[in-house]
Amino acid sequence: MAIIDAIRQVCFTTMVYFYLKGGKLEKVTGQITEVKDFRLMSNNSLGALIKLKCAEDVFDILVFPKIYNKHRELIKEEIVINVDGHRFNTHDEEHKTNGNVLIANDIYI
Repeated sequence: MAIIDAIRQVCFTTMVYFYLKGGKLEKVTGQITEVKDFRLMSNNSLGALIKLKCAEDVFDILVFPKIYNKHRELIKEEIVINVDGHRFNTHDEEHKTNGNVLIANDIYI
């Protein structure tokens, strides 16, 4: 749950845009190993945190409600997906993250 706490700290719109501007656009392909739904406190909309196992690493993919609602049918465990997103720098001992966090811009097969 430490990653969920980290996400809650940055779920304000202005902070998300700050990170997106500085984030490097990346494309990753992998198999979904875990899906955790979450609700944004501001408008009670549903998003998801996905663990994506790639050939060389594991990524945490943060899917905000707009993308989640658009691609909900693809966000299931054991499905192989492609994700376009911005890297979100979270290498942090306190929150136990490894820096492999992407904010999803698009999800497709």
